[in-house]
Amino acid sequence: METGVQQQWNRRAFMMAAAGVAASAGVMPAHGANGLRRVPGGGSITDVAGLKVGHYTDTRRPTGCTVIIAEAGATGGVDVRGAAPGTRETDLLNPVNMVEKVHAVMLAGGSAFGLEAATGVMRYLEERKIGFDVGVAHVPIVPAAILFDLGVGDASIRPDAAAGYQACKSASA
Repeated sequence: METGVQQQWNRRAFMMAAAGVAASAGVMPAHGANGLRRVPGGGSITDVAGLKVGHYTDTRRPTGCTVIIAEAGATGGVDVRGAAPGTRETDLLNPVNMVEKVHAVMLAGGSAFGLEAATGVMRYLEERKIGFDVGVAHVPIVPAAILFDLGVGDASIRPDAAAGYQACKSASA
């Protein structure tokens, strides 16, 4: 049995402990009139320093992809649920694995076909030498997830690598 400093923490335990400390120290945001927490700056994800967000919509039907880029890398975590999850690279987020940082997260429509958009995100980042340095190349770590939207419009139109690349080009802080 491990005790004290020797104890190994997983991400969930750490985040729960950190939230408890923040709450007890009074640094958590105050509650608004509706009981929801107010976040300084309006609560946009781009309020987090170092993050950029980009989106691409395919105007031929309502589908597209969104990318969150962390050029310097960021710690990631995931909780995959459901009977038919569509994901890519999410196993890398397990704390026991070698990869410690992600360089982008991509979300897309198009069901499993939409996972191809992550290829465009990887290409965009690789061109900028952003990624896990393996000595001979930088390998961007891009966990991705999709949703099923094939029932809306023409199911043959879905996000692809070009859509992922365009989402990255539109990314801003």
